[in-house]
Amino acid sequence: NLSVEHVLPQNQNSEGAWAEVRLELGRRFEYVLHDLGNLTLLAKGANLAVQDIDLKSKAGVYVHTADGADILRRAGRNCKWTETEIIERGRSIVKFMVERWEFPEEGEDPYVDDKCDDVLSKGVKPLRQRKHSPE
Repeated sequence: NLSVEHVLPQNQNSEGAWAEVRLELGRRFEYVLHDLGNLTLLAKGANLAVQDIDLKSKAGVYVHTADGADILRRAGRNCKWTETEIIERGRSIVKFMVERWEFPEEGEDPYVDDKCDDVLSKGVKPLRQRKHSPE
């Protein structure tokens, strides 16, 4: 049985490097956390074993899966897993999907309400602050 693993843990009490990443992300944490680039499939037991530990420690499990090897390659020697790595990986997954599978055009499928550009890694907002217009 497989389960979805969040590389950057969902647990907001995770310590060490993850606490630093959460602090850097601020309010963007919730968006980046569930981005496709931060997700991978692991066996349920493996997922439970690595859920809140740092990426260097997760490497022992990740190295045995193709997806995990990609994560480790992107993270580099320092096992750096920040918004940049997450978004880049998510975009490469979306690119892979778009190149290999045929998706319905907007309006073609009654079950598809959003444009592809508004979902997954393509929809994550940039780092700069947006100005709010008065209502």
